[in-house]
Amino acid sequence: MVLGIVGILLVLFGTGFALQGDGILPGSMMSGVQFWLYAGSAIAVIGVVVAAVGFMMGSMKEKPKTVVEDKQDAPTRPDPSTQ
Repeated sequence: MVLGIVGILLVLFGTGFALQGDGILPGSMMSGVQFWLYAGSAIAVIGVVVAAVGFMMGSMKEKPKTVVEDKQDAPTRPDPSTQ
């Protein structure tokens, strides 16, 4: 879960850097500098990979129950002949 959040943050920051480097987001010393376009794009791609790995690892932790395990967890009715 933590890796997924870190990956999403990397995507957001990388996208912001790339947009500033392209000049779409003006107002900083990064605006219009082509280095930030490429660096931001690379950071965003890395963020996508980190987020995908993080969310895939999180989904693998939850093992689905088998039919036998599910039946063992089910509540049983009391036997009327013993009462």
